[in-house]
Amino acid sequence: MIRYYVIGFLDHDAVKQHQFVTRKSIDKTVVQGLVDEMGQILPNGNISVDGQIFLSHDDCLTFPVPVLRPKAVDFIVRLTQETGCDIADIELGYIITPEVFRELCELLADPRNQAPPLFR
Repeated sequence: MIRYYVIGFLDHDAVKQHQFVTRKSIDKTVVQGLVDEMGQILPNGNISVDGQIFLSHDDCLTFPVPVLRPKAVDFIVRLTQETGCDIADIELGYIITPEVFRELCELLADPRNQAPPLFR
C-alpha cells in the first residue's frame, strides 16, 4: 500500500481525527515558481522534482512517501516555508514540521538505516 503526505493549509483538528480538510488553497504562484526552479509540470498536470511525483489538487499537493531524493525534500521544505502551509500524515493523524520532515527523509535515505534485503 502506498502512503501519501499532504502539503497544504489543513485543519489541524481534522488531521488529528485522520480527516483531510483544507482551510484554503495553497498559493499556486509560489508552487509554480519552485517548479520552474526545481522541477517540471507533467502532461497530466502533476509535478515531478528529480523523479519524485507530486499529485496536484485544487487546493493542495499530495506525494507518496518515503521521499529519498534531496532535491524533492528541498522542494517540500521550501514550499512549506515560503507559503506557511503544512505537511501532514493524515493516516497517522499528525502535522510534520519542515525540520522534522527533512530529518526523517535524511534518516530514511541513509543506507545504514535500511532493513536487510530479506525484509525490503
